[in-house]
Amino acid sequence: MFYDVIIVGGGPAGSTAGIVLSKAGFNVLILDKAKFPRDKLCGGALTFKTELLLKKIGIFDYDSIIDYKTKEYGIFWKTREIFKGKSDYNFLFVKRKVYDFFLLEKAREKGAKVLENQKVIDIDFSKKTIITSSGKSFRYKYLIGADGVNSIVRKLAEKQGLIKNLRWKENLANAIEIYIDRKFLKNKIDYPYIILGYVNWGYSWIFPNKNQVVLGIGGLISKNKDLSKKFYSFLNDFISDYKPDKILGHTIPFGNYIRKPVFKNILLVGDAGGITNPASGEGIYSAQKSGELAGVSIIQAEKNKKDLEKTYTYLLNNFVYKEFDRDQKIRNIAYPLSNPFFTKWIFNLFSKKLEKIIHL
Repeated sequence: MFYDVIIVGGGPAGSTAGIVLSKAGFNVLILDKAKFPRDKLCGGALTFKTELLLKKIGIFDYDSIIDYKTKEYGIFWKTREIFKGKSDYNFLFVKRKVYDFFLLEKAREKGAKVLENQKVIDIDFSKKTIITSSGKSFRYKYLIGADGVNSIVRKLAEKQGLIKNLRWKENLANAIEIYIDRKFLKNKIDYPYIILGYVNWGYSWIFPNKNQVVLGIGGLISKNKDLSKKFYSFLNDFISDYKPDKILGHTIPFGNYIRKPVFKNILLVGDAGGITNPASGEGIYSAQKSGELAGVSIIQAEKNKKDLEKTYTYLLNNFVYKEFDRDQKIRNIAYPLSNPFFTKWIFNLFSKKLEKIIHL
């Protein structure tokens, strides 16, 4: 069966692209290997710019799926709070199982066809054909890889030399995360904690939900060979009478965004293209923004005869990578100097500027 656009991956990046393209009249297919709703390891923090993006693509009823909302935040050095801030903008917290399903249903409502439990196993780029594990084949005019850090679209495109990915491994990070009930916390937590001191070139976090909290830790793989040990040290300081049966981790891009994640009619978005903030590791907004820009690029190529590669590369450079380049410079200075005195000084002087960087 033929589609104008096939999107591999139904997470925030793929669903956002699907919404933009379906609204523009394209015949869109979204394939995902999972059945939604499905769990996804992620802190689930949404910034103000994510709210603006949701409204831009026509989604206004997102408040119904917000699990927690606050303007306050705390910066910690291990268990000691060294800065307490209040932003001009809300930090919103969602459960990814709920949020991702919400966005995928919006894409379906706009006209995208969604096929779940369809793992892509091969792509014939010359014939523009996708083969799934169920034996089905689908043809496309445009292909969007939105299938995460282990993207099959990216790997196959790299194998054939279509997309160059020169700095992937050196900037990969690992993250570990659990949800726990509030009753296990040593102290009441009503706002997000960003916690330094447990991990190198990364941080820990505690994000509040209504009835639970999310505890996580993440850092560059090259700088943290014993992340599990560091995670348990972090847990022991903040929770009591709770021993997780197992901990789950995942790999995230952390400064390895592909400069040109496009070749002719193939585009990568979100984690598939390494499009995650290199300082904070925040990926939801970056995923959705790249999904929107990929959709806009295809619309411009099809309806206004614009060059797809040039358009997508230009939009990424101006609306995503310009900020990434700045934030990577900040990261490369801040993380090596990380200590309680330096961190406290930075936030006392520049908290409002840093809040704007995060939210705007």
